[in-house]
Amino acid sequence: MNVYRALSTSAASECVWVGTLAEAHDHAKAIGTFAWPVARVELCDVPTDKASVLLLLAGDLSGTTILKTWKLTPRGALTPCPNGE
Repeated sequence: MNVYRALSTSAASECVWVGTLAEAHDHAKAIGTFAWPVARVELCDVPTDKASVLLLLAGDLSGTTILKTWKLTPRGALTPCPNGE
């Protein structure tokens, strides 16, 4: 299952999981222009088998795969960037 994650800092614990790119973009922009250089939006593939869901419920995100990453431009638009940047 593909979902989007909006990260406001480099800490993965400070993220919002949403279903669409538009929602993730809105969350990334809402943090304020001072933090836009570190904000990221990621398209993640989350496995949905029983074992993976149990790990996710326990807070273990190791099973997720980042498929694509965007960062915010100085004007607040999304631009693709390398994964993990």
